[in-house]
Amino acid sequence: MIPGYSDPQLCGQDSPLVCEYKEVKPAVALIMIGTNDSGSGTTDIFGGNLRQIVQTSIDMGVIPVLSTIPPKPANADQTAHAIAFNQVIRSVADQYDVPLWDYFSIMDTLPDKGISSDHLHASVPPGGQSAVFTAANLQYGYTIRNLQALEVLDALERLVLY
Repeated sequence: MIPGYSDPQLCGQDSPLVCEYKEVKPAVALIMIGTNDSGSGTTDIFGGNLRQIVQTSIDMGVIPVLSTIPPKPANADQTAHAIAFNQVIRSVADQYDVPLWDYFSIMDTLPDKGISSDHLHASVPPGGQSAVFTAANLQYGYTIRNLQALEVLDALERLVLY
């Protein structure tokens, strides 16, 4: 949200988020925080930044959809960190009455919690076909993410954007 981190020719002094919204003019923003994005900092700082993103989205007429962070199964500390950040995400979604996409809960049911062997990224089906929604491919994190993103957008289109 810091001005100056975007192309000044295109964005002037706007933050990258404001610039993106002005240029793209989205109706919806799927706000996803990656597992490695939640690796540092405090929940207070994270919460403040997330509130700023949500408020900017609302102020610019964009529906923010907050997604929970996937599990971090590498060790107990990382798991606890993801759970703490997810509590903040849920709280912000409630505070602003914006949609919540609970990516964590579905990932938690997948083999290896839907996470690849690097313990950071979502798992990918053999052949990388994460947009082919077969029963076998839906056992992988990226495939579930892609399907759920489409389902969230479909629900918003039918119930809110009509």
